[in-house]
Amino acid sequence: MKKLSKIFLLILALSFAFKNVLMGQSVVSQEMTVYNENNSPLSNNSIRALLTDQTNNLWIATDLGLCKLNGTNWEVFNSSNSGLTDNYIQSLAIDQSNALWVGTVNGGLFHFDGLNWTNYNSLNSPLTTDFVRSIAVDLNGDVWIGTVEGLLKFDGINWTVWTIANSGIFSQNISTIAVGANNEKYCGTINGGVIYVSPAEQIQNYTIQNSGIPDNSTVVIQVDGNGQPWFATPAAGLFTDIGSLSWQSTNTQNSPLPTNSLTAFHIDKTQNFLLGSDQFGIIIRSSNNAYRSYSMSNSSLPENHVISATSDSLGNIWIGLSSGGLVRLKEQYLSVDKNIFTDFNVYPNPVLSGQHLFLSKSIDECEIEIISADGKMVFNEKSKDSKAYILLPALQTGTYFLKIISNRSVFIETIVIRS
Repeated sequence: MKKLSKIFLLILALSFAFKNVLMGQSVVSQEMTVYNENNSPLSNNSIRALLTDQTNNLWIATDLGLCKLNGTNWEVFNSSNSGLTDNYIQSLAIDQSNALWVGTVNGGLFHFDGLNWTNYNSLNSPLTTDFVRSIAVDLNGDVWIGTVEGLLKFDGINWTVWTIANSGIFSQNISTIAVGANNEKYCGTINGGVIYVSPAEQIQNYTIQNSGIPDNSTVVIQVDGNGQPWFATPAAGLFTDIGSLSWQSTNTQNSPLPTNSLTAFHIDKTQNFLLGSDQFGIIIRSSNNAYRSYSMSNSSLPENHVISATSDSLGNIWIGLSSGGLVRLKEQYLSVDKNIFTDFNVYPNPVLSGQHLFLSKSIDECEIEIISADGKMVFNEKSKDSKAYILLPALQTGTYFLKIISNRSVFIETIVIRS
């Protein structure tokens, strides 16, 4: 009985969402392209970090070298063909001159200007360790480096180092760094809270114990278009500073967020939040606070464990998986034009599995989708001819959603299939 109740509630929720579409909101269709070791020059299927540079090159950090993708052209950089001495790439950043900064697990920090590589490590610089977890370039062009043994700043000549011993920070394991609108820095740690570095480089530490933050560990920090910092955590969802370092949480209890365990985070130019998870794939929060997600259950995403994400100037979303490779997600927003589907319906409804579902009037060049109650697409057909009926596949008895897309207009109806 409880299972039936959940299915009924799911159908109601989906019906409500589709009703909103018919009332004038947009419908999102999506196309995914998967790149892996078998079908592309991608050097490894574990994608640790992603970023796009000023010329829209996509840089891909893997466990077996660094890759660059420009359209359909690939380049691979590793210890055998470049100045890299370590193939375990952990972090990436771009500076004002479009040069690349690369953090590795065992080789320290690398700078690549497109021709030359420069390596900074624990033997030739003040780096406290060769494990560089995070990198950010501030408004002055200074490079901030998060390692597993402290926070550093490099201005091209001079180094500054913050550790527990010399600054009072609560953790030296710096997981992420973001630069604020006034050149302040927000540094996330593992088990040490948030380190705030003022423009004058004064240090403050915020933890569960001394402030309102919900988690002492942070996966990724992003600053939105209004200069507001957002913190993705491994156990408490999102939280943000709403002013004067006052914290507000977004989690499974107060939002549609399906999990509090976040593994990746990126804010695109349209202020969409791209949130990675280990079990729910990629979660997208639009600028109007609407949520949608893509996982193995409702898309061609080959794995649910997302560990990196970014976007490019063409509107593509790039998703890095733990072991499933790289995915390009392209979304298309379809606006509803009621004129095309005025006085339009389908019949009979209910309809027998494997039989004809008739359209009350013919539709030219359309795409037809049937979606199950749990969100899986079970039927897809594209027709360039005039369409007056749909020959249904053999489907199990139940409630489905029929979507017809024609001339960037959408008709959606709940249909019941009987055997």
